Amino acid sequence: MAEAFRWHNEPAVWRGDATALTLKTDVKTDFWQETFYGFHRDSGHAYLRPVTSDFTGSATINGAYRNSLRSGGADAAAGRA
Repeated sequence: MAEAFRWHNEPAVWRGDATALTLKTDVKTDFWQETFYGFHRDSGHAYLRPVTSDFTGSATINGAYRNSLRSGGADAAAGRA
């Protein structure tokens, strides 16, 4: 699995294999784009792989969220590295 992927902001704690990726997010990491205040945040963790054609992906996301401002998700961004 690791040969095809690369980290954008690798977390301090993570493990993975061909079937699962588990990580603990670092403090003050986020992905926000075009907020009301005009700032951008790209400090979140992403395990990325380039693709050259259409694809279908699926993910199961589990989290231990401690407040309502925390969330987890997946994003596919065309043209972003």
